[in-house]
Amino acid sequence: MFSNKRIRLEQGASAMVEEVPSATMNALPPEVMNSIFTYVGKGNFCFICPVSKDFCYNYVTMDIIEDKYAHKLDFLLAVDRNKVTTVDAASSSLVLAEHCFLNAPDRFQEKLFRMASRNGRQDIVTMAAQISGVDINDWICQYVIEEITKKGDLDMLVLLKEKGLNISSWLWLYHIIKESALHGHLDILRWLHQMKENIFRLEDILFQFAAEGGHLNIIKWGIDAEYAFNKDTYINHAATSGNLELVKWFRNQDISWNTRTSFYAVRSGNLELLQYLHDNGCVFTSHAFKEAVRRLEKEKVMEIFKWLRQQSVPWDEKTCRFAARRGILDALIYARTHGCPWDHRTIEEAVQYGHIDVVKYCLENDCPIVDNDLSPLTNSDYVKDLKVLKLLRKFNIPWNEVTCEVAICSGNLEALKWIRSQGCPWNECAFECAIESNDMTTIQYCIENECPFGQRVYPSAVTCKDPIPILKLLRSNGYEWNARVCTEAAIYGKLKVLRWLRYHNCPWDEGVCNAAVKTNRFDILVYAHENKCPWTKETYAYCFHGDGLDGEFNEIPTEHKSSNEIIEYLRKT
Repeated sequence: MFSNKRIRLEQGASAMVEEVPSATMNALPPEVMNSIFTYVGKGNFCFICPVSKDFCYNYVTMDIIEDKYAHKLDFLLAVDRNKVTTVDAASSSLVLAEHCFLNAPDRFQEKLFRMASRNGRQDIVTMAAQISGVDINDWICQYVIEEITKKGDLDMLVLLKEKGLNISSWLWLYHIIKESALHGHLDILRWLHQMKENIFRLEDILFQFAAEGGHLNIIKWGIDAEYAFNKDTYINHAATSGNLELVKWFRNQDISWNTRTSFYAVRSGNLELLQYLHDNGCVFTSHAFKEAVRRLEKEKVMEIFKWLRQQSVPWDEKTCRFAARRGILDALIYARTHGCPWDHRTIEEAVQYGHIDVVKYCLENDCPIVDNDLSPLTNSDYVKDLKVLKLLRKFNIPWNEVTCEVAICSGNLEALKWIRSQGCPWNECAFECAIESNDMTTIQYCIENECPFGQRVYPSAVTCKDPIPILKLLRSNGYEWNARVCTEAAIYGKLKVLRWLRYHNCPWDEGVCNAAVKTNRFDILVYAHENKCPWTKETYAYCFHGDGLDGEFNEIPTEHKSSNEIIEYLRKT
């Protein structure tokens, strides 16, 4: 199916896209499509039409004569910018895949080999290994090994090893053992064991992820195979899996549990397991509530919350904090209704993650807002979202001049406009923030609305990435400048800006030459001197970097000297 867009070429310009009624190409006979693409030629494929991924895929997978596959590949390589569709299509066809390995770029071949490996296409992998001549260890990567092992595709692993994959590599062995143990693929682990691969190096990984996946059969097999099983922490990983029988088995092996076991079990959301732990003396701490809010689906949180409270498990401020972060209002209300404490971090988390309903609840129920005397409306998290800002003001949360600064620094012009329309004060610092933001629209707003102008505004403009347009805007609106502006340009080594300032009659003084010497900017010093910028004996003294005014150049230690060019220039002048 063609996309409902087309490319219109214009003189020397990039292609422009405009909407047109959609057209159907999939209905055309394969022979007609091949004739079209053969006729226009490889170099013009990308100008025919931007096509959908579905069309690309359908085109290359049509059952047509083999000598047209080259045109298919060329077509796809031309229109499929990221090559994702091309790789996907080629990995489903042995004939097209073979053409790719014979003609496509190396990087494309690598992607295709990875896709074929992940999809279990042993025929393509075998063909590629035969004709490419590349070490497949250079093509295979971590996520490919993980995907193959997750699926339990032992045949593909065997084939890759036959074609040269170094299974003994620590990296590959680690991921194969990890994914096999986690997903319960005992046949892969037995295969490694039979080949005498050094699982002993990674036996801890074997038991850890087998426990986390809840696979008792793998744990028993590992013990029978005489892999070292001596870590008390495995029971915690078993608790994460939510497998009650596995946890009981660990306890029967005289393996002790601890407070971490309980909150690992909470992650599983298995109430039966939690009840077993509680009935048998496992200690639950306030971390249990935190883990429930952080890890579980929102629908499951309330069930676990209620059970934990029924068992008198303690909670603290973090319970409310993480409920606010996840935006689980029911959990927050339940916690507060039953006496759970909260602090200013609760509303901060709700604001930061954009949960307006939680913010409203916090405000309506007198949640602490800050832990100091500052207004929350001096915090960017509270100001950057206009909805939150309006809600806070509805509850009469105070603001001050810093609120405008924060709005500007957050790049939220709409918030700034609303703040000002509601009478929030501002000062010259707001103007400086607008200058430092380098946003002409915000600067123009400050000018039009008579934001107080301070002595640091021009110097701040000089330090911007593109200062001249800002300087022009300020001067065109009649703002006065002084010699400090030129000095600032010299300090930051901006000769072009300094020339512009002087061309527009900005005053300067000895500060320019002093700054040029201190910063080793010979070009600025020469420009200033040739244009009669004043300097004093302090200018010479800056070559000493504070060592005094009466020293001689020859007596200056090397580490205190300015550049040789500057010293020589000052001697001559």
